[in-house]
Amino acid sequence: MAELVNTNPVVIRRILGPLREAGLVTSQPGPGGGWRLSRPPAEITLRDVYRAIEEDRPRGHEAVEVDGGRMHSECLYGVLSRCYREAEATLEAKLAQVTVADVIRAVRSDRSGAVPFEGLPFAEEHVVRMK
Repeated sequence: MAELVNTNPVVIRRILGPLREAGLVTSQPGPGGGWRLSRPPAEITLRDVYRAIEEDRPRGHEAVEVDGGRMHSECLYGVLSRCYREAEATLEAKLAQVTVADVIRAVRSDRSGAVPFEGLPFAEEHVVRMK
């Protein structure tokens, strides 16, 4: 799988672990084993995947220096948190409109490296180049 997407196997394991914990994939060890979606692709949205992977992302905030003194992280966090929540809600709403089945169809429709995303709810451009 890692070779297919040109990355280190550790990266794939770090992604698949949280997906398994979220109940999106299952693993079967041994010969003939591997990873499988736990539900049909049409029932898994990109929001499901995003939430599973982002669950472990640190959302902490560190103190910063302001005018020679320390401004506590809580102050900065308070100022930015509403903006962040609104942006994330918008992102999740868009991701909820796209299923894994939609992505599979888009990728399968063109094997030349140009993936047409027309018809997907988030698409502003009609083609995204995959490298």
